Amino acid sequence: MKNARGTFLRSERPDGEPWRVRIGVPEARPVRDDDTRCELPAPTDQGRVYNPPHPIFAIAFVYAVSIGLLWGATSGAGAASPRFAVTFAALVVCLLAAVHWLEGVQASHLAAKLGAVRAPACAWWVAGVAALPGLAWCVGGGALRQAGPGNAWPSLVLGALALAAASIWTEAFFRGFAFRALMRRHGFLFSAAVSSVLGGAILPFVLALRAGSAPTILSIACELPLGFALCALFAMSGMSLGPGLCVRASVLAAAWWAASAWPALVGAVIVLVLVRATDARRAREA
Repeated sequence: MKNARGTFLRSERPDGEPWRVRIGVPEARPVRDDDTRCELPAPTDQGRVYNPPHPIFAIAFVYAVSIGLLWGATSGAGAASPRFAVTFAALVVCLLAAVHWLEGVQASHLAAKLGAVRAPACAWWVAGVAALPGLAWCVGGGALRQAGPGNAWPSLVLGALALAAASIWTEAFFRGFAFRALMRRHGFLFSAAVSSVLGGAILPFVLALRAGSAPTILSIACELPLGFALCALFAMSGMSLGPGLCVRASVLAAAWWAASAWPALVGAVIVLVLVRATDARRAREA
């Protein structure tokens, strides 16, 4: 029964030990003969100067600050895209400060701790396939036409900057910070569930940043399985944000410019199926 659930539904490592590590004892990554690097490593404490309290306190603090900044962005006046880009850039800075001061991570390790690390090729392949529905919905929804005649390129550039900043903050917070911090003390199911619920609760603020993208029950419901799937992809990619960023950007673009929540659900199914297939292949090769 355990093997049937797959790696992304397990709360322990392949050797049966829980996903927990001790301070100051980085865990060596297993090396396979074919070096495909699709293992599911535990988050290490390399670069951490002290053992922080339970991460839920830091997560709650950053979450409250994020809601406050997003609330201000949705009620602001003036051009939308520059305000959104600045808001999400500020959220990224707040997240880096929180990881440094609240989690005791050295400044030189901040980027890597949030997931700015190299991802294996198998994870990029999964992300590329899962990003296709969002891109298709954007093309079908006429994202280029919505930029406006005579002012298309400036609007698209500003919108792309806002989209990139929003995607980076969303994945860095909910996967690189919340999910990874909870994985130090809990199993995958609990950590992914908390990360997904928090992401679904804050989604209305993110979607409200674009005209015509008012949040719906469907969009929030689709975010829950997507958050869970992105946690599985984040874990499979060796705690790298890159593949998840591709999926998040395509899904968010479809929500902003095509006003569609379906790419989130379709992308979640694709990620979960492909992650499970990768796990089954690894099991056969072991």
